[in-house]
Amino acid sequence: MGQARNLINVLSADVVVVCGAGCAGTASEAAHAIKAERPLILLAAPPLWREFFCSLSAAVQSTDAVADCCSRIAALLRAG
Repeated sequence: MGQARNLINVLSADVVVVCGAGCAGTASEAAHAIKAERPLILLAAPPLWREFFCSLSAAVQSTDAVADCCSRIAALLRAG
């Protein structure tokens, strides 16, 4: 599947959570989420990633706490 795996992961998700800052694949999934208008939460992402991805969409959320991330996921799914 190659590069298509990242897109399939995003399109099959109700909410996309990016944990930390992986490699190009992780960035690709975040970008696909924004493009597909899927809710995106950056969990414990470095400041550069937060600044960049939040600049692409006002809907991108960011947090450093797992419990907060879980609460945000639940709220997004309820609003869904």
